Amino acid sequence: NGFQLQDGSAAVTGLSDRQQMLLAYLLLNSDQPQPRQQVAFRFWPTSSDKQAMTNLRQLLFHLRQSWTAVTKYLVVTPQALKWNLSA
Repeated sequence: NGFQLQDGSAAVTGLSDRQQMLLAYLLLNSDQPQPRQQVAFRFWPTSSDKQAMTNLRQLLFHLRQSWTAVTKYLVVTPQALKWNLSA
């Protein structure tokens, strides 16, 4: 696994593969907010819309538990997700 994330001088560890993929996706698309529904569909294309959105909410919840400082790096609204470039 080639994913590495630093928060200041500390390495961020213990993230699941899916959490890493979400962070990488948001970083690579940091030029604009990503609609939650679009993110959910990209990550769970074979799930129903409702199930994909539930999966995304759970992923975000577990990401906050795994890396509590993530809240300063992500802007999360009911409509979209975005990497906070000013953080």
